[in-house]
Amino acid sequence: MASHRILAVGNPALLSRELLAAGHTVQHSPMNRGLWTALASGAWDACLFEEERLCAEVYDLIQHARETQPHLALLVAADEQTTVFDATLVSGADDWLRASCADRPAARVLEQAIEFRRTRARRRIAAPQCHVVVLDWDQLEAPAARAALARQGFAVTRALDARGALRELRLGSADVLITPPSVSINGTGIVAAALRYDPRLRVVVASDVADLEGTAAAMGQGAHDYLLRPVGSEQALGAVTGAWSAHANTSPSGERRAQLLQVLLLEPERLQAQLVEQLLEQEGRFSTTIVRDLAQARRRLAERHFDAILYRPVGGRSEAIRFLHELSCVEPQPATILLAPGANPSFHEQALRMGAQDIVSRQRLGNEALGARVRNAVHRNQYRLAHERFVRDLQLREASQQEVVRRSGDAILIVDGQGSVVFCNPAAERMFSRAERQLQGQHFPFEPSSHGSREIQIRDGESPCVAEMTEVAIDWNGAPARLISLRDTTERQQAQVLRDRLAHSERLAAIGQLAAGVTHEINNPATYVVANLTTMLDVLTALELDPSARDDTRAKLRELGDMVRENLDGMSRIRSITNDLRTFSRIDSQEVSLVDLNECVMSACKIAFSEIRQRAHLIQALGDVPPIAGSRGKLAQVVTNLLVNAAQAIPEGNVEQHRVTVRTGLDGDELWLQVEDTGRGIPAPIRAKIFDPFFTTKARAQGTGLGLALCADIVRQHQGSISVRSQPDSGHTCFEVRLPLDTQLELSPPTPAASQVVPRRRKSRRLSVLLIDDEPLVLRSLRRMLAEHHVDTAQSGQEALQLLERKRTYDLIFCDLMMPEMDGTVVHAELERRMPELLERLVFCSGGAFTARTKQFLEQTQRPLVEKPLTRESFERVVAEQLGERRLRVVGEG
Repeated sequence: MASHRILAVGNPALLSRELLAAGHTVQHSPMNRGLWTALASGAWDACLFEEERLCAEVYDLIQHARETQPHLALLVAADEQTTVFDATLVSGADDWLRASCADRPAARVLEQAIEFRRTRARRRIAAPQCHVVVLDWDQLEAPAARAALARQGFAVTRALDARGALRELRLGSADVLITPPSVSINGTGIVAAALRYDPRLRVVVASDVADLEGTAAAMGQGAHDYLLRPVGSEQALGAVTGAWSAHANTSPSGERRAQLLQVLLLEPERLQAQLVEQLLEQEGRFSTTIVRDLAQARRRLAERHFDAILYRPVGGRSEAIRFLHELSCVEPQPATILLAPGANPSFHEQALRMGAQDIVSRQRLGNEALGARVRNAVHRNQYRLAHERFVRDLQLREASQQEVVRRSGDAILIVDGQGSVVFCNPAAERMFSRAERQLQGQHFPFEPSSHGSREIQIRDGESPCVAEMTEVAIDWNGAPARLISLRDTTERQQAQVLRDRLAHSERLAAIGQLAAGVTHEINNPATYVVANLTTMLDVLTALELDPSARDDTRAKLRELGDMVRENLDGMSRIRSITNDLRTFSRIDSQEVSLVDLNECVMSACKIAFSEIRQRAHLIQALGDVPPIAGSRGKLAQVVTNLLVNAAQAIPEGNVEQHRVTVRTGLDGDELWLQVEDTGRGIPAPIRAKIFDPFFTTKARAQGTGLGLALCADIVRQHQGSISVRSQPDSGHTCFEVRLPLDTQLELSPPTPAASQVVPRRRKSRRLSVLLIDDEPLVLRSLRRMLAEHHVDTAQSGQEALQLLERKRTYDLIFCDLMMPEMDGTVVHAELERRMPELLERLVFCSGGAFTARTKQFLEQTQRPLVEKPLTRESFERVVAEQLGERRLRVVGEG
């Protein structure tokens, strides 16, 4: 083990003997000015301080040693019973020693500290990378800043607390420290403790508005810069880049260099100036520039920056005041110390108010610690400047924030604990249609909520306003308050209304298409069921009239005939249901026709009956009403919605006690419709909103809040009105719709269709008929039913055209409108092109499904349409309408 030279401050006797026994040279020195000279000589490898004598002077000595002797190891000598870890950290020493410590032998710790200090000094010369220690100040901000620094190539180390940060400074080679300003260990601030480890260290403090004093103090203690929180990544990167540049420029060679305070001495007397300069040079931390008059001082101040100015006023009080005023305009402003010739309390007080940091009596210069007075003045001035700069930055940030709030498109308000508005921005004034002086002091009508954002109605009527409200609890002028943010969502709501109405219309159209498809699929099999039942009834009737039949056989035939008639009645009911479905298949249609309101009511009652029957009795009281021009499907939808709403207002399980009553009547030039229920009733606050889009008291699965809004819209389209009366106490609610006889709607061109059924014709004529349908069962059953006529069948349009090419003498051609491959429209086109003389004999059949193209086709061609199921009565009706008695031709005669 090499022998080292150790300078011990004080007399750590036990440690000294132990180190001497290990072969090291130990010299003791008292705590005086000679110690500064001894350290500056560079003759020592390590310096040992007693832990119990650590004080501000020792801290300054350690910092001075760091500046002048970067290779020197600094250690703290500990007593047997003393824990010195925190004391070592805040002092800036490299490590601590304790005599007779088995697990930490003093000689080994000394050797490690000396080698560590030398290695660190060599590494600093060679390593060009900037090392940053970040003491986390916020779990969201600091990680983002660390990541941004790392991405730019800085070596970043995270410290969880002040002890961890100082350990990193002791063990590593940090160049920049980012820390909150008020962090401390045992009362020692982080900035002061960090600079004892490395006077060239650049400290950047991350401060918030609440820590104004701490930030100013940190700047006064030597912090290089500060950041106002919240700290963005770009701001952190800029501050560290500037700090690293300042650090690198301090000593380009990498060696430590004393940081001398630049002092400008304004002293006309040569001997007095030399005395002051000698007093400052005793500490070796000042670089003094002497000038003789104010003109020279002004020139020097224009050329360079000085940390302090020592000024002895010689031109009188007014001249001194003017010069102090000039110094207050210098940037950056130096610390000013007046060398007063004598006692003048009033002048001294005025000078201190003008910015002087200290006043030193000339007569006591030899007895004053002038260097300490100057350093303290510089520190106080740095504190003042940092404080003023911080205040300016805060004012700028506050002004910027106020501008952001003022220009914000969202309404921002602050509401105090009593619910009164104490602040609002221009957007809030516009939203509430009030000026600031009218809004402040007013009661905010919406109570606090802990459910995050919510929608509120600010205005209704002709210019409604809906806003999304978000609130957070804040402190406003020392009292609890709420910060309210309101975002106008009126246009978004209106757009959503339009989108939902469009979606609702699309759903209705889909329902209409589904209803039309179901009708078509039911009517096709219903056609052959009705036809077969009709044929069976004819056979049974003929057998019953047979005179050879026995009585018991006739009885059974009559019973079978009754069964067939009942089946035909059942099919008639099915046909009625499909007709009602067909009404709803035209909900999305713009077709306007003469509508019987009572028919709409009866169709709607059939549709809604399954919903009503479980809750109440349905009563219909329909008066005599004339038809009006309107949309049958849409008016039926209005009645259905009102009936379903009435049913859902009644609880299940007590049918006998409840009624749903629907009434119609005529009042002058208006039709009226009433739907009344004995349900729960509607409270007055809800009644005012029930026709608003999306307002509903039902569960999400039961409704979207569009039903009554669409009803009101449909009624308005018919120039009518809708209203509601309700008595929540008695549980009666009545919706009333009024429609004028003149709805101002123009009737659509009529769609060709067969007229009313005529009485069954006598079987005196035999016709030649062609049936075209893609359903084989339909063809066979109709052929049986029309056995009295000559009937040919074709299962496709192509097959029908081939038959017509061979035989063009058919009296009637019945063609299904909707068929695969070649439908009725194509058959019509081919006949028009190839056999136009047969077009007047063409009659279309349909099960109820119509496309827009087929509707347009029927309007253009004006050909008759027979609805399925095709019965003998509908066939004879078509015969009567299309042929007439004079045109009937008997097939097979002559």
